[in-house]
Amino acid sequence: MLFRSETSSAYLRSIGVRQATVLADTGTRKSIWRIPEFRLDLRHRSSGSRISGAATIESLTGPWSLGFSTTEPAGSDALDVTVSITNLNPRGLARLVPALALYEGIDVGLTGQAKLELSRDGVLRTASLTLNAAPGDRKSTRLNSSHLVISYAVFCLKKK
Repeated sequence: MLFRSETSSAYLRSIGVRQATVLADTGTRKSIWRIPEFRLDLRHRSSGSRISGAATIESLTGPWSLGFSTTEPAGSDALDVTVSITNLNPRGLARLVPALALYEGIDVGLTGQAKLELSRDGVLRTASLTLNAAPGDRKSTRLNSSHLVISYAVFCLKKK
């Protein structure tokens, strides 16, 4: 959808995709994800732009959703990023990404939110992550029924 304003030329405000199929191929593993709906919204303002979006994804381990938004706080040189997931099964990602093979035994739905603050040059300033695990099959993991809320994470950052 394109809009025009008196202070700018035409600009894109939103874009969406429906009934898409994504074939993810890492060379050693393949995975098919169906995306019934993906939406991306763009808000352009003189004080800063905001990008947000949402997707529903159907994978071999079941459907899950993803949401995200970015904001530029007024008077700040930072970018705030918020990402949320609902009912993501780590086993589905582990089958696709060999580096996540450790998580292939976790067959539970995760719901969570990550908040990041980035400097204008992309340096991570702060980060927080909250995950909630639904009851499920926890094959060969150390999780038990008392671990329904995971409120910490380990971040591995590489300096370029």
